[in-house]
Order: sequence, then C-alpha cells, then structure tokens
Amino acid sequence: MYETILFDIDGVMLSEERYFDASALTVHELLCSPQYLGVADACLPSFRPDPPEPAIRQIRRVVFADDAVLHAMKARGVNANWDMVYLQTAYQITRLLRRWVALCGQAAVAAEVAAITRDGWTREALRRLGEALAATGVVEGARAGAS
Repeated sequence: MYETILFDIDGVMLSEERYFDASALTVHELLCSPQYLGVADACLPSFRPDPPEPAIRQIRRVVFADDAVLHAMKARGVNANWDMVYLQTAYQITRLLRRWVALCGQAAVAAEVAAITRDGWTREALRRLGEALAATGVVEGARAGAS
C-alpha cells in the first residue's frame, strides 16, 4: 500500500516552456549581468531584469542553441531546470577559462582563479572573474569603465 503520492504537475500548471525560458534567463543573468560575470555577448541583448518577450525568445535561442542543449540534457535524464542552469553556466565558464588559458597560460590562470574563488563560487567571485576576463582581453566587459 502506498503512503505517499507525488503529483508532478508544475509543468502542466505553469508551462514547461516558461520554465525553460526562466532557465535561459538565469544563465543569461549569470553571464551578462554586472552583478555576476558581466561579460558582453554580441549574440545576446544586454542584461535587463525585465526583458521583453522578443528578447526572451532570443536569449533562449542563443543560451540553449535552438533548444539542442535542452534536448541533449533531457535525453540524458537531466530534467531539473536548476541542474540545466548549473550545467550550462559551468560549461560557458569553462569555455571562457579555456580561452584565458590559451592567452595567459595554465599556471597563471589557475593561480588567479584560485585567488578569486578562495571563498567559493560566490556572486562576488563571479563578478571578479568577469573583471579578470575583461582585463585580459578574453571577453568584452559589459561594465564599461568599471574598476
């Protein structure tokens, strides 16, 4: 006899598509907002907390590669939106770090990242990492003139 019944209806009530939109917007914020990495991307609109619907469509299309990334994750059993955010953000940070290593060498980047993340991968660590990436020319900083 069952003692607990679990109803998984959040996607039915609130639209699975909107959950994926929220995931894409979260990745976009982590990468592009000056509160976090703050790196500019020519393929994405500038970060704003209230993007209009066309910007949401564009952000999702770019962040999840026309949903190919979502389909790949779901095919491998990753169906939790926050896991998707974590995986996609970690992947993008890894790509940025590889570019930085190519420019400055592994030892220098490892030392800098270790110093930046000494207290963990906090919001402040992401912001400082974005500044370092911009200062070394890996990316264009979204915080023009920020120090």
